[in-house]
Amino acid sequence: MDVFIPSFQAGGVWTLSLGDSGIPIFFPFFWRPKITVTCRLYYLQSQKTKRAFSVTKKMRWREFFGRQFTLRAFFNYRPTFDAEDMKRLLNLACHSVLDKLTKAI
Repeated sequence: MDVFIPSFQAGGVWTLSLGDSGIPIFFPFFWRPKITVTCRLYYLQSQKTKRAFSVTKKMRWREFFGRQFTLRAFFNYRPTFDAEDMKRLLNLACHSVLDKLTKAI
């Protein structure tokens, strides 16, 4: 069995402002932390793939906005989302992909 992480993103907020007039217009763009875990079960002798599964886990919107509106995020002295957040998402994704694997076998 091979397990790998083909993609991940840390998450954050970016705003786009338009217009030089007296009233600025802001368009916020949100991207939540997410991670994708892929698992491939294969035959040892022939190296042929028996089954492959992929799971993507994202931070919940409630947790995302809860973390986004803190002093840490406002003053930006440390990253809003850190390695602990990614470890938790990785753990959830690994459990999900293993559940899929055990149900399929």
